[in-house]
Amino acid sequence: MTTTVLADFSDAIATIVDRTARRVVAVHARNGAPSSGFIFKPGVIVTADETVEADEGVEVTLPDGRRKAATLAGRDPTTDIAVFRVDGAEAGEAIADAAPVRAGALAFAVGRAGASTLSAMGTVALVGEPWRSSQGGMIDAFLRFDIRISRAVEGGALVDARGDFVGMAVFGPRRRVIAIPAKTIVRVVDRILAHGSVSRGYV
Repeated sequence: MTTTVLADFSDAIATIVDRTARRVVAVHARNGAPSSGFIFKPGVIVTADETVEADEGVEVTLPDGRRKAATLAGRDPTTDIAVFRVDGAEAGEAIADAAPVRAGALAFAVGRAGASTLSAMGTVALVGEPWRSSQGGMIDAFLRFDIRISRAVEGGALVDARGDFVGMAVFGPRRRVIAIPAKTIVRVVDRILAHGSVSRGYV
């Protein structure tokens, strides 16, 4: 009985990771190892801005293994979001704002190294209030995770135990894993696709 329960639990996790990986890509935009990104909606890739070292010559490896050229649509360093357009990047519906997560809940980080899927499991360590980054960007919640990831997973997807998208995995202070929440991503990506950047007011 115990073996069956554990096997079922393992299979459920593998299914969540496999389903998430169908929209996770490798982003070749920095020297050395690529980072990860995800298909926000058909033809649109999102990744962590801090992993993008060049605006041109960027390529992505899609979930099916094809390597395609990516065109920068815009970036917002204040929320650590970069957006690329990629022909052939297919997905279902656009990513939407996710249900709230709770501290202690299971979470999974999913990235890609070339055609291979990378995954890590942990828990939601902290759910905090909205905050501003050091560059002034508004992040809609402070989400920290007790998960260890490699640099290749940075920019990849964080999902909950239902497989729902929670946010983008990035490194925070002391290389702890935090998320750029889905709500922030939806808001910023929509502005970038409409205007090419996100304008900020200053006094």
